[in-house]
Order: sequence, then C-alpha cells, then structure tokens
Amino acid sequence: ISNLNETLSHLNVAGGSIASTIPETFGDLGKLKVLALNENCFSGTFPNSLSILNLNAFTLEGNIHLAGSLNIFGTPPEYASTECGSCPGSQVLVECDFCVCCDSTSYDCCDQNGHFVYKFHNLDPNPYAAGVSFSFSRSCLSKETHNWWNEECPCTVDNGE
Repeated sequence: ISNLNETLSHLNVAGGSIASTIPETFGDLGKLKVLALNENCFSGTFPNSLSILNLNAFTLEGNIHLAGSLNIFGTPPEYASTECGSCPGSQVLVECDFCVCCDSTSYDCCDQNGHFVYKFHNLDPNPYAAGVSFSFSRSCLSKETHNWWNEECPCTVDNGE
C-alpha cells in the first residue's frame, strides 16, 4: 500500500468478506478521502494511524468484531458510519460522536438521536454464495443476523403477494 500513498484517493473494499484487522498502513495513505470498509469481517481495534487521515467519508457498518473509538480523528470525516449504538436496541461496539450508527442485526442506521436514517444492506445476489445477497453471505455474521435474514428481512419474507 505504501507505494500508493501519494495517489490513492478512494479505497472501497465494501462487501468483500475480508477477515483481518484494519492495517496500520492505511494511515500512510495521505491523499485518501474515502475509505469504505463496510460489510466485511474486520476485527480488533482501530489503528492510531487512521487519526491523521483527512477523510470525507469512512464507512464501517457491518463489521461486528470491531471495537474501540473513532473519536481519535483530529478532523472527523464529513460522513462516517459504524456500529455505535444509537438505534433502539442496538449494541455499542464503537465509540463515535460524529457517526451515523448502524445495527448489524436489523440493518437499521440511525442518527445520534436514535432517529432512523436508512437500511444498509446490499441485496444484490452474490454469485459466489449460491445467490445469497452480498450482505448475508459473510462467514462472520451473528446468529441473530442470520435469524433476521430468514425471518424478518423484507427481501425474504413472504408478504402474501
């Protein structure tokens, strides 16, 4: 990654099922403006090197094994989303005073006051997972998320039509 530090402005690996920690070397990407890591299987805490980035957008929702604080940013991104607990009934996995907060069980995203903003799931079929949508074809999903997918998701529930 270090050879891209002066040129890479957007890094989008959303929905990639990456099972890893967030690399410390992401902080070396000085020109980076958009970092989309949502809907993977990232784990661990956030590297301190991220705090020096001047991002416009940083998306992390759907990584249920990440923990720590995003309040490390000197200048917060204009838009950020993660599992920070403002949706009713959701868990606080990540501290973030400036994020849209999402819940990996219901796929709801809420503002800091708990008001619903949007759903974050990707319902496009994943051709490598027997047609299961990208959002639900990751090995790191919780049992609750699988139950929601099978029983409540509007994309799979028979609504009588």
